Amino acid sequence: MANLAESSIWETGVYQIEENDPVHGGANGITNRPTKQLANRTVWLKNELASSVQAINANLTSLSTNKADKTLNLVAGNGLTGGGTLQANRTITLGTPSQITASTTNSVTATSHTHAIDKASTTTQGIVQLNDTLVSTATDQALTANQGKVLNDKITATDAKADTKANQATAITAGNGLTGGGTLQANRTLTLGTPSQITASSTNAVTATSHTHAIDKASTTVAGVVQLVDNLTTDDAAKALTAKQGKVLNDKIDNKDSLKTIDWVADKSSNYQLTGFYRANAIMMGSDALPAMEMHITHPTSPGNGNARGIGFAYGPRFDLSTTAWDAQGVYLGQKTILTELNGVMLSDKSNSIELDDAGKVATSKAVYTLNQAKLDKAANAVSASRLATARTINGVAFDGTANITIADNTKAPAVHRHNWNEINGKPSTFTPSSHTHSISNITDFDVREITSESLDDITKWGIYAQMANSNATAERKYPVPAEAGTLEVIISTYGLRQRFTTFNTHRHFERRRNNPMTGWENWVEVSNTWDAIRGKPSNLAYTSSNVASATRLQTARTISLTGAVTGSVSFDGSGNVSIGTTLPSIASNVVVMTGTIDHGGTIPLPNGFTESQCKWMVSMHEDNTGNATWDLWESARLRHYGFRCFCDGRIVTAQAYLTGHNSPPGWVNGRANYIIIGVK
Repeated sequence: MANLAESSIWETGVYQIEENDPVHGGANGITNRPTKQLANRTVWLKNELASSVQAINANLTSLSTNKADKTLNLVAGNGLTGGGTLQANRTITLGTPSQITASTTNSVTATSHTHAIDKASTTTQGIVQLNDTLVSTATDQALTANQGKVLNDKITATDAKADTKANQATAITAGNGLTGGGTLQANRTLTLGTPSQITASSTNAVTATSHTHAIDKASTTVAGVVQLVDNLTTDDAAKALTAKQGKVLNDKIDNKDSLKTIDWVADKSSNYQLTGFYRANAIMMGSDALPAMEMHITHPTSPGNGNARGIGFAYGPRFDLSTTAWDAQGVYLGQKTILTELNGVMLSDKSNSIELDDAGKVATSKAVYTLNQAKLDKAANAVSASRLATARTINGVAFDGTANITIADNTKAPAVHRHNWNEINGKPSTFTPSSHTHSISNITDFDVREITSESLDDITKWGIYAQMANSNATAERKYPVPAEAGTLEVIISTYGLRQRFTTFNTHRHFERRRNNPMTGWENWVEVSNTWDAIRGKPSNLAYTSSNVASATRLQTARTISLTGAVTGSVSFDGSGNVSIGTTLPSIASNVVVMTGTIDHGGTIPLPNGFTESQCKWMVSMHEDNTGNATWDLWESARLRHYGFRCFCDGRIVTAQAYLTGHNSPPGWVNGRANYIIIGVK
């Protein structure tokens, strides 16, 4: 049996034997191909490592001459003591820590340091006071184990009352955390073990002789320990208000010194049942609108806004006033307008004359009396009048005395005459005059209107549309600039539709098109004459004084230097590639390479003086059937006759071959693997 010929080649891949591959041995046989490829990789890697180790060892002399300067001074900073030059061994010692108190902070001094310590809250674990009672309602204290025992005793007593009698042979066994017990033939005592201290991190747990509890942290949904705050400015849902601040709030309510305007548009929690100032902005209450703004007064003895009254004000430049009312059950009755000089009259503008033609004057009772005395009774006949009370017909012509009339000859039509449209028989049912106009609403293929919450993608009818509210202009509704209202124009284009949008505040112009409904709208493109908006301009233009993203060379050559374990430098201006000649100190004592073979199931050994975390290793198949198990091919069936696996699980090696064939049970047989391990400190 000959060994495979190994070559120092890095194979780009390892061939996988397929189920239908024939079994061919020999130097280039398909069965030996993956093993040979792995062996070639191993030889290549071994040679590369040997070459690297040789180069590393060439620098041993340089490394041995590099030592630290004895005049270097090691200085102890804040919180430390000691130090000195490297002419002797030096020690740096941590200064004595200062005592940690509730007020200490994370700080350091010249010779010491201290820490801050958390205080317990609903979100922070920390120190907390214990409470040895069951009557306290404090939420910033924790229950003692003693009171836990009291509760446990109460539970035990309650359980004892569940049944009036028990079998004397029943045994009471003290479990974890308890002692005592026995059968019920006599009184028995179960004693709670000494409770363990409850801390912020303790859990609901029990041991053989003790127990502890978890303690909840208070939140808006969970009762637990909580920190108090003694102000009205802290915005923290995890803290509770002190009784002192509750009194402050109560005093404010009693004194009405906190009365303020309620924005009922955004917050309807008050339900209009509190005395105060409201901004309703004409929102409906039931079927009636509320004033834009109102001074609202509730009745002190009528609950639910019963018998409430208010005075409402118009919004903006208007001066309209109204009064509002609620019935005894608190049902809104609506509002009534209050007359002012703008919508009513002023008593100072009065007149006694009934002849004065002045819309700004009010007739006094004297003027009304004078008019009443001079009027004709409704049942009397006037001597004369400018018109008849009831129009009469003369020869078919209406006459009320206000104008002359002409009586026509009804027996024939004049040579020149005209007819009313409704007198013409046989006329078309519809007729458009040669000269006419239409309102925009009558034009069916063009639209001019205001839009609100529609998406611009859905507006495909030609026309002009106005978006009046910035809040409706959102990215989800396909506006080019969110939160900026403007005007949309929809027009026909060469292959479909085009939209043009002009913003109101910034006067920016955007366009986009849709060739067909299936492809949808393209992205908005801003139409502008600024440099950024110019399309098709060269991307590599720059001012002579500007920095550019790239260039063929640097104006001033720079020196690239390597420091540390590897040193070297080179001048570089970017006009071409450069190589840096480096000096690598010898690291022979810090690098080791080991190779060998190992049987299946073995553990790869570590180099002497190296830990597992300092090493990397690799395995490949060395011999796939060390036990020389016999097997035969089965030419009359398609089987997976052969395969192998070689890998590591940690440092445990798997090296096996899979054999099956005619009268051969399938299975894995053990082999032997090559290994290489590299240690670097």
